[in-house]
Amino acid sequence: MFKKCLLALAVAGLFTSAANAAVTVTYTLTAVSDSNLSAGGAAGTWSVYAQITGGTAETAGLASVGLNVVASGGAAVVDFDQGDGSLGSALLMPTGTPSGVSGGSGFNTFGSAGDHGSGISAAQNTLQYKRNTGSTATNILSGVGINAATQNGASWDFPVQVASGYWTGSGTLSVEIADATQTTVLPVASAFPISNATVAGTTGITTNFADFVVAGASVPVGGGGPVTPEPASLGVSLSVAWLSWPVAGRLANLLWC
Repeated sequence: MFKKCLLALAVAGLFTSAANAAVTVTYTLTAVSDSNLSAGGAAGTWSVYAQITGGTAETAGLASVGLNVVASGGAAVVDFDQGDGSLGSALLMPTGTPSGVSGGSGFNTFGSAGDHGSGISAAQNTLQYKRNTGSTATNILSGVGINAATQNGASWDFPVQVASGYWTGSGTLSVEIADATQTTVLPVASAFPISNATVAGTTGITTNFADFVVAGASVPVGGGGPVTPEPASLGVSLSVAWLSWPVAGRLANLLWC
């Protein structure tokens, strides 16, 4: 469902969508030991961050994210059904509730903290661009992954924290990009109507699939390792040219399936 609907988000706004190889998204993974968590069945915490490290002039920031946190070699990602049931993963992409913008702002579409680290995802609702007609507040956050900001009822840091969770055991934690098409970016701000949209829900924003790098791709936990993190370059290039209105409409309808 997420993949189909994200493809609709990517192409339904305009007729063309193409990856810009200059735009690079970097995911980083960190892990910290914490003995105070032992009663809850965990040995420490992990965090995933995202930032745009290349082509910042070609984009207005992240439109969606998608990744897995994978444990191996005796380590495990702790989720709510383990330990005392109180520790689990949290999705931390920014969302807000600006006045007059129905549905809120930011990454409030297809949000998932994952199941034991698998299937972490979130997207902005780029298919239905909404603006409060009494102000400049919109449902889209621009600059996420490029800078720290407070905008449209939401705040975020740089790099932006995507998700966090808990681990136990001894081994390795890694970021895995199982589906590259889930990582997308907004076009440059001038390509979507930040200031002149007057009717909520009628304007679409075409997102681009991004090339990306997983930096700090693997980190040792609980005495596991040794692991020397080496960035793993991954990417995807998709070009959808001159879609007809019927085709664009069918793709848009996937959102509601």
